[in-house]
Amino acid sequence: MEEIEQKNVTDTMYEFIRTTFPRARQKSLSMTDKLLEGGVIDSLDLLTLIDFIETTYGITVSDTDVGDENFSTINTISAFINRSLEKQ
Repeated sequence: MEEIEQKNVTDTMYEFIRTTFPRARQKSLSMTDKLLEGGVIDSLDLLTLIDFIETTYGITVSDTDVGDENFSTINTISAFINRSLEKQ
């Protein structure tokens, strides 16, 4: 069950990033591509992404949550969301 939930979160994040951010559509985006460092999203896009996460999953993303550990790739974002949901 956990694996299915992880896949759904990952798929949702991938789809949101691909459809929302033009630079993500211009490249062959993988789950392990660096989003900020790779130029897929910029700092303003990150705010849009955080708003989507908070709205979609009902979790709060604090300033201390935002960093490479949680927001560098689609996989790390998905893992962060799943950890946050488990705490609820």
